[in-house]
Amino acid sequence: HGFLMTAEGRLIAHADEQLNRELKDYSRHPAFIAARDHGDGLQRYSIDGVARIADIRHTRLGWIAVAEQDEAESRAVVDRANRNALALLGLTAALVSLLSLAVARGFAAPIERVTRVAEQISRGDLDVEVEASARRDQIGELQRAMLGVRDTLRRFIDSQGRIASAVARGDFSQRAD
Repeated sequence: HGFLMTAEGRLIAHADEQLNRELKDYSRHPAFIAARDHGDGLQRYSIDGVARIADIRHTRLGWIAVAEQDEAESRAVVDRANRNALALLGLTAALVSLLSLAVARGFAAPIERVTRVAEQISRGDLDVEVEASARRDQIGELQRAMLGVRDTLRRFIDSQGRIASAVARGDFSQRAD
């Protein structure tokens, strides 16, 4: 709540209407003492064992304006904001992790397929199905290159087979294409 005091500590205005009618002496109030001893700014003090925090300002008219709140109430707002920030941070980290996993899988799956094709070709299996990719990135280039390697090896083996058959028939005029 807030209240206004004279420079001598007399209450001028208060949220409690009863206190406004009495214009009580607040010269012993911790807010007045803090304003007198420490000047303007945030001040901490206790009233009846309840910790309070107050923003105290001297006005141009020489009055003292006080906005005070229970410290626990003030900290509760900050604590709630911190919890919300941590929850948002956790949610963001989870979403970024899921997105990273999806992107990684988007790269890993095609690379794994090309690797399996390369292994089959290295074992001599030229009938392996090579996916002709429309991708415009390095993975697509790798898939198209693997298709080219398989087709080149097929042509080479076919031409070697034709040459071997021709030589077996005594025809030495065959050439590899």
